[in-house]
Amino acid sequence: MNKKILRISLVPFLLSLCPATASEPITFLKIPEIVAARSPKQKAAPTTSSKDLKNSIQIRTDAFFPSSHRFREIYGSVGPSYEIEASRKFNSFIDGWVNFDWFYKSGEGKECHAKTHINVANGSFGIKFVYRFSKPVGIYLGLGPTFGGVWLKNASHCSHEKVSKFAFGGVIKSGFIFSLNEHLFFDLFADYFYQPVHFEHHVNIGGFRTGLGLGYKF
Repeated sequence: MNKKILRISLVPFLLSLCPATASEPITFLKIPEIVAARSPKQKAAPTTSSKDLKNSIQIRTDAFFPSSHRFREIYGSVGPSYEIEASRKFNSFIDGWVNFDWFYKSGEGKECHAKTHINVANGSFGIKFVYRFSKPVGIYLGLGPTFGGVWLKNASHCSHEKVSKFAFGGVIKSGFIFSLNEHLFFDLFADYFYQPVHFEHHVNIGGFRTGLGLGYKF
């Protein structure tokens, strides 16, 4: 009897030593919560900044000054040209680019005073080296190969012909960049094209181009 009373009296004492209560589960049941609390926090999604804007596209218009004397005699010493150019930034100093340009001009040949029209469509690509004086202002110098087509149409009382030729050459690019904001920028450029084409003899249909482009970075 005394042993039974002793056992019953020890129960409250043992319960007082246990930290758990009815409203609070035993400690080992909280292990998953402790592990979850100690797990590393998930990284926040990166926000877009100007450093992430590696691509750009621009519309360019320019004055084309042909190098060939014969070309200038027939089509004049200057004419408009239109371009679209896309670029990809590789690092802080080097960009890759691809360009398409189109030139059209009417003229008058010496023989029979033939009316003549010329279309020149060029594709080019390459790299350019960029140096920035500050965040919005910079200059660049680039180079690359060019390839395209030349289409001539002559019409007069003594001749009527169409001629198409393939042109391959190279281009040296230079320009001044001014950023208006994080996305928009101006490109004041001067490029030189060398593109020899064989008609009756070799004629360089390339020349000097200078103009302005409006670009968008994304």
